[in-house]
Amino acid sequence: MVMTYIQMPKDSNSESKSTENCSEKNSAGDLFSRFRDESRGAVLILLAIFLVPMMVFIGLAMELALTEDIRVKLQNTSDSASLASADLEQVLEPEDVVNDFFAKAGLADNLRNVTVVNTATERTVSVESDAFVPALLTRLAGRTGWDVPVVGAATESRRDLEIAVALDNSGSMSWAPGSTSGPAANPSRMDLLIPAAEAFVDAVQPKPGQPGTTTISLIPFATQVSVGEDLLNNFTVSAEHSTSHCVTFNSTADYTTTAVPTNTLLNRTAHHDPSSTGWDLNTYNTVCPTDSARRDIVAWSEDPEVLKARIRAMQPYGYTSIEMAAKWGAAMLDPSLRPVLSALSGTPGYEHLSGPAGRGMPYDFNNPDALKYLIVMSDGANTQNFDIRPPYREGNSPLFRLPGTNNYSYYRNRSGTGRDFYRVSGDYWSFTPGNGAVQMTWPEVWADMPVDRFVDSILSEADTSRSANGHYNRIVRTRTGTWKNNRTSAICQAAKDNDVIVFTIGMDTYGQGDATLADCASSPAYFYDVNGLDIEEAFASIARQINKLRLTQ
Repeated sequence: MVMTYIQMPKDSNSESKSTENCSEKNSAGDLFSRFRDESRGAVLILLAIFLVPMMVFIGLAMELALTEDIRVKLQNTSDSASLASADLEQVLEPEDVVNDFFAKAGLADNLRNVTVVNTATERTVSVESDAFVPALLTRLAGRTGWDVPVVGAATESRRDLEIAVALDNSGSMSWAPGSTSGPAANPSRMDLLIPAAEAFVDAVQPKPGQPGTTTISLIPFATQVSVGEDLLNNFTVSAEHSTSHCVTFNSTADYTTTAVPTNTLLNRTAHHDPSSTGWDLNTYNTVCPTDSARRDIVAWSEDPEVLKARIRAMQPYGYTSIEMAAKWGAAMLDPSLRPVLSALSGTPGYEHLSGPAGRGMPYDFNNPDALKYLIVMSDGANTQNFDIRPPYREGNSPLFRLPGTNNYSYYRNRSGTGRDFYRVSGDYWSFTPGNGAVQMTWPEVWADMPVDRFVDSILSEADTSRSANGHYNRIVRTRTGTWKNNRTSAICQAAKDNDVIVFTIGMDTYGQGDATLADCASSPAYFYDVNGLDIEEAFASIARQINKLRLTQ
């Protein structure tokens, strides 16, 4: 088979279109190439424009971080050095302490200046240091480096302390630790309290040569608080008797203020034994104690030996009146008693108070250079206290006595019978009290016999219109738990409102009185609920906190 190839004629239009398409493709490629080349150049230009600032900013961040690291190290060293050198108990020279801190931190070359200012009560140390951090990448911006000046300063001041310590001397303090009832034991709670309180007195004293003072008022308490004759003489007090020296605060308002007014008449507690059944007064049942060497307040003392001697002399007897102890404790911290301290310091035998008086103590409550503390320790709840009601406190009584004997006659108007004198010893009514019989005043009656004996053996026999209890309650006002607890809360709150820091200790309370003592404290952490031997640690802990707060930096 013969194949014949036929060549078709070329289409001039097709060839022309093909040529045009190729030309267009070549033109587009050239344009893209040119754009690509030009874009690369632009990016390089942009990179060149932004690179230097970026490097500067990165360098700035790095240098600032390095500078801050060095500043923190300098600041920490300066602060630590100034704090340590400002310590008033520091035995080395402040400059030497600062130099040592910087040397150990490898910054000796960075220390520039140490300034020390000492006053009577404080020390201030200022430390100046600096460093120079060379520039790295920020040199591109023309910076040579960074100056790092640092100043550290510390002041430690030793503030004066005013402390009032109220210690329970009630009868239950004679019981054994861990016991909820008597009888007396050896060692007793009091035996454990005494060394703990003595150690506390020593612990809060300023160290020799150091600034700051510690003034302590000691308030032993039981049924009442014996203010003491010399201290009470600086108040305006009723004068029914002068046998003992207690005050009865009857008004609720008395417990809403820490002050005890010096120009307002105070009610002297009647000297009486409310509960003994014999004819003679029992010293341990007398409401206001007369053994001043054991029970009187020790006011504003700076002598730890005087305070410790009174603590060692304490003996347990009587009931528990926390509200009275807190009232007098708060009063010893109140600036309204400044004139009392001043006057007492001029009394023979009290010349040692010239120091506190000369400093203007008690200080104002807002004095930044002083701290005030009230410490109340008890082994149980408020129980009861007693006083004679006004009709039986003063003036002549209906009782007559033949001097030097126990022959008594009681007068009662028996409606015209004429026989108005009841002769106690013979149990009969007479026209007269007896030859030579002398009418007794009410204070003389209560100084002569217990109220119980007077009621049971005399009044109830002469006046049968009432029971013995009825007669007793007409004569004696008895305050018990709830009344006393409310007033404890009020006086503690008054102290706290005046920025007095209140610590309380419950020793072997077994829940009795815990709520009252906890409420009295400045915070739950300031109430110590302890058993037996723990009383020493409670006082030690309080002393540590006081000493820590005494120093301010």
